Amino acid sequence: MDELRSELSASVSAQQQRSEDQTRDYDELEATVRGLLGNQADLEARLGEYKRKEDALRGEIAVLKRQGRQASRESLEGFRAATAGAREELEEVRGQLDGAKADAAALRRELEHKVAALADSQHRASAEASARQEAESLLGARQADIDRQRARLRDAERAKFALDANLAAAQERFAEAETKRQEEQGRVADLEAEITAIIESARDAEAIGRSLQEEAEQAGGSGEEGDAPRRRWWPFGR
Repeated sequence: MDELRSELSASVSAQQQRSEDQTRDYDELEATVRGLLGNQADLEARLGEYKRKEDALRGEIAVLKRQGRQASRESLEGFRAATAGAREELEEVRGQLDGAKADAAALRRELEHKVAALADSQHRASAEASARQEAESLLGARQADIDRQRARLRDAERAKFALDANLAAAQERFAEAETKRQEEQGRVADLEAEITAIIESARDAEAIGRSLQEEAEQAGGSGEEGDAPRRRWWPFGR
């Protein structure tokens, strides 16, 4: 579980680092585009200025033609040379402006690609963050379940210890009761033996008494005198 948390943290850290790198690249690219846009605005300002100069030269030439002045060849060539120079510089500026526009368009496309990649990266980072939160939630629930299971296990172990103690006490009481029962059985057996011996002795005594009585009856002709001593001696009677 700790290893899974470490992997999630490492993944989130790497994603955050990639997002920061992409944001930095985006900022640098945006600064470059702004610089190019600034250069483009400067070039467009210069182009406007050259156009104004060209228009002014054309106006001067038109004014001279309307007034019917006869300009010298040198003056006219000068105007033409100035106009040609202005046109050359204007074409150069236009070329630079077209190049700047192309660079700006390329950078703008790259910027859009970077923005799309950054948005996709942020979406993935958000999805990973959601997945990480869900995983952490599941881990928390699993940890809570494990804690509950451990608590139940501790309760069960305590209950087992209590049952073991009760069982040991019950076994001890049973052993004591068994010992007492065996002792009682021994005493009962002794009493039964004594009773049996007494009964046997009584039976023997009864048999002897009957035998003596029979002998006395057989000798019955001896008279009263001979019979009286036997009555006094025999304890059971006739």
